[in-house]
Amino acid sequence: MRNLVQSLERPLEATMALVGALFRGLLALVPNHLARGVNSKAAITLAGLAYIGLIGTLDLLSPQKATFEFLYLLGCAFVGWAAGGRPAAVIVVVSGVLLVCDDARAGVGASPAWVVYWNLAVRLAGLGMAAWLASEAARLMRQLEETAQQRTARLQSEVEEHKTTSARLRDTLELFKQVTENITEVFWVSDPAKSRINYVSVGYERVWGQPRQTVYANPNAWLEAVHPDDRPRVTRAADTRQVTGEYDEEYRVVRPDGSICWVHDRAFPVRNEKGEVYRIAGITEDITVRKRAEEAVRRSEAQLRTIINSAPIALLATDARAVVTFEDGQALRAMNVKPGERTGRRVRDVYADSPSMQENIERALAGEEFRSIIEYGPAVFECHFTPNRDSAGQNAGFIAVAMNVTERTRLERQILEISDREQARIGQDVHDGLCQQLIGLAFAANSLQQVLAAEAHPQSATAQRICRLLDEAITESRRVCRGLYPVRLEAEGLAPALEELAGSVRERHAAQCRCEVAARRLHCGMTTSTHLYRIAQEAVNNALKHSGCQNILIRLGSSEAGLELAIKDDGHGIKSAPRRSPGPGMGLHIMDYRARSIGGTLRIQGDGSGTLVACRIPYNHCYDPIS
Repeated sequence: MRNLVQSLERPLEATMALVGALFRGLLALVPNHLARGVNSKAAITLAGLAYIGLIGTLDLLSPQKATFEFLYLLGCAFVGWAAGGRPAAVIVVVSGVLLVCDDARAGVGASPAWVVYWNLAVRLAGLGMAAWLASEAARLMRQLEETAQQRTARLQSEVEEHKTTSARLRDTLELFKQVTENITEVFWVSDPAKSRINYVSVGYERVWGQPRQTVYANPNAWLEAVHPDDRPRVTRAADTRQVTGEYDEEYRVVRPDGSICWVHDRAFPVRNEKGEVYRIAGITEDITVRKRAEEAVRRSEAQLRTIINSAPIALLATDARAVVTFEDGQALRAMNVKPGERTGRRVRDVYADSPSMQENIERALAGEEFRSIIEYGPAVFECHFTPNRDSAGQNAGFIAVAMNVTERTRLERQILEISDREQARIGQDVHDGLCQQLIGLAFAANSLQQVLAAEAHPQSATAQRICRLLDEAITESRRVCRGLYPVRLEAEGLAPALEELAGSVRERHAAQCRCEVAARRLHCGMTTSTHLYRIAQEAVNNALKHSGCQNILIRLGSSEAGLELAIKDDGHGIKSAPRRSPGPGMGLHIMDYRARSIGGTLRIQGDGSGTLVACRIPYNHCYDPIS
């Protein structure tokens, strides 16, 4: 049916145009208030009725039997074309009635009734078919016009969208070109089979040292420039890992001039709408500078490790959580520790069996910088602790440099022991030799003075003065003997020896010296007692010589940390002595060494109110208290 309508479309349009012209002529006779609705269905229906009425009147008034059925047909078809099926049905019925009336006028009424009805049915069917075909053709034409308009509008919209997309694409391509042509990295695009390079940026010429046309003409030109040692690995990775997005390689490129460039090459697959890989895109970065820097760092680390492993030192580093991050050095052998063996452990747990090290760790974690002597098993280490701070200045752990000074410490102890023994020997020699000779001279001088006095000799006063000087020399010699060889230290212990030292100061100097002993029940070994006595002796002598003090206090006490010896004066203080530092003087260095040699620490504080010299010895370096 649609094909039939399309085949009749053009003739039907021409016919309808003719009938339309006739109808417009009829409508011209219609009053103005009806003409305003010429485009409405009602107006067209009225015009159709007028047209059918005119045709019917002509048919009835025709003197001869002229046929007007075709004109009826045209009227029904036009109304169906212009107004639709329902108005056309009205025109078809009216036309059928008029045709029946015309038959009756022409004498057809004498025919049987069924003939009349048959003719009416056939005419109505024909007229109705024409009206329906016309209305259906008009509907299809209007639908076709609407479809064409919609399609045209859609095409226009698509064209505008295509123009916009094209403009955006041009902008994007221009931006892409500017970016890829100006970045230092090499951007490239190829097909998955690596048989064609679709695009490579100008950075290729700088990195590979050859024009881009080379890789366009030969897609394997970039691979042929890869260093022979790296080429098999890069080839396998490019063939198997680029399509999966796992390609990430570093390799060397040999330029035409023979220079070598390190590159970092990455690639990822590009998929189409079906999810198929149809392109491989990648970016290659020149990392020659970074590689050279890494190589320099590796050489420096190797040199540093060689130095560390060659020198008798050990390095220890921790982070802010007190976890060991680095531990290496030849000195670790003395601890029976392998380099890096304890990395990752908490430093407090690593040195849990060393109380002295624990104390130094706490000081270092608190941000203090200091030096210390630590005994670890049979070995002795001189350690320098330095805080490690982050960019904000916050404490981020510490670094400790330890030098194995076991042999040096042994020699220094021997020197001190020899010095102490030599002092004791000299004291004994002075006591047993010089003092006895002076005593003999004193006896002789006293006898001579008595004889001269009995004879009333004029030189009796001189002899008496000589006796007095000999007595003073004997007293001073005995004091020197006690200083060089404190007999009470060996016979009675440290506390009586310190009390004797305080009494000697009171006798020989204008300053008042007191001794407070709060640890009489603690018995020390002779070595520890000797070093503590010499520390107190040196501190007192320094106070008398340099501080201008009037009072000196020697205190021997104990605490949970160990045995404590303190010497405090009220002089002007040693302002040059830093906190917890032995200072620059030889006597201070000797005191510090004596403290360290018996496992203790020496602390010196000086201000305007005097100087404090304090030495603390852990109990494990003393004998157990006597109950």
